[in-house]
Amino acid sequence: MNTIILTIFYVLVLLTGLIQSGAKSFFHSSHSGWLRSMLSFIAISVPFVLIICFYFGRFFREINFLYLLLINLCIILTIYFFIHDKTNYRSIPELIGGKFGKKNRRLVAVFLIISNYGLKLPIVIFAYAWFFNIAFGAQSFLILVSLITFSGVFITIRGLPSSIHTGAVIGLSLIIATLILMINSFSKPDATSFIFLHDQALQTEKLAPNPILYIVMIFIVTGIWIIDTFSHQQLMLSRNNRNKTKALYGTGIILVLLSVFIFTAFKAYGFPGIGSPVFIEYIINNIGTNGFFLILLNGLLISSLTSIFISTSEIATFDLYKNIKPNSAEDVLKLVSRLSIVLSVVFTILIIPLFQEINPRIIWALISFYIIVVTPIVTIIIAGLFSAKLSENSVGITLVTSWVLGIIAGILIPTGILNQAYTVFIFVALFFYSIACLVIIQMLTRKYFAAKLQYNSISK
Repeated sequence: MNTIILTIFYVLVLLTGLIQSGAKSFFHSSHSGWLRSMLSFIAISVPFVLIICFYFGRFFREINFLYLLLINLCIILTIYFFIHDKTNYRSIPELIGGKFGKKNRRLVAVFLIISNYGLKLPIVIFAYAWFFNIAFGAQSFLILVSLITFSGVFITIRGLPSSIHTGAVIGLSLIIATLILMINSFSKPDATSFIFLHDQALQTEKLAPNPILYIVMIFIVTGIWIIDTFSHQQLMLSRNNRNKTKALYGTGIILVLLSVFIFTAFKAYGFPGIGSPVFIEYIINNIGTNGFFLILLNGLLISSLTSIFISTSEIATFDLYKNIKPNSAEDVLKLVSRLSIVLSVVFTILIIPLFQEINPRIIWALISFYIIVVTPIVTIIIAGLFSAKLSENSVGITLVTSWVLGIIAGILIPTGILNQAYTVFIFVALFFYSIACLVIIQMLTRKYFAAKLQYNSISK
């Protein structure tokens, strides 16, 4: 059954790339441009939803797949509205600021920075530290510090025209290096891995890769960086929807293929319950690509870190500092951007030792708190995209009441008063409550102002 589902998934991935023009022609009959584009975007995103539901559903068996599907559809719709068509907005704080004023824009910018430092970075670092600790033992700290520093260096030259122009050369070198290593593996059937790993590695819980691993890692990491840079520029800066769609295709398909490979490699490292397609397992077992998995893992770590660092840098520079001092010179903005990156790198390195001491419940608490806080904000952002006439009263009341209810639920769950199995239901209920509260308060506000306007006109 797993093989059938994932085979269908791969077919859908290929079809979405091949029938892009056909999908656009199919939805071309619609008179509404945004509806046509949204339906096309959802059709493109179906394979990504399937893979998320299939894999992550195994970790949360108590959660119905239907709820995972609905949650991911909401995420996809949100991404669509933020990125795909809203070319006039540079960032989420700018989007909110254009509708609710500069003060709310600053508030959301501060919230995003706190979420980057308080949730995203700790989760990413703790997850990779866990695996690196198993794989490399005492050397895991130095490896993490090197990768974090490497990520900071990447950002300093990110976006330069030279980096884009060298993408073809890097990609070609990557393909050549991969082919050479594959041919080498086929010519040595006794080899234990695609990139040589000693037989005793899994027994001693320490991997001993061949030095060539690091050479290939540089190619693959650089390739991921080039793709990520190009996609970021097309998604955030380009006003051509065709370029945006191409960037989404390239990034999405690459990340999905990497996720399939990584989950399959996890199975070889002690997670037999994770499903994977037969033909991928055949490649893993016969060519021995566990060493290749380490390269991809390092590349994904760098990609994750650079994404968070860039997000923090842009928000701190443009949505906070420039908002406070609008007449700042370009050199000053560059300095603020670089300082924020340095602070991010230092903060990330400092939290690595906490991995040995932190309780998994703290990570769960961070995730729960983040969802509680972000759910009403996402609701208001989505509503603001449909209507530019949201009143400050409806926004304020929705935020405050939703946060109060969410915090109460967040306190009751760890204490055992509420069953932890209902956590997802509580978050879904909070989302719908935010929508209902916003709509009701907005309707009451409109009626109040309409009655007040009528009264004033009669009085005159």
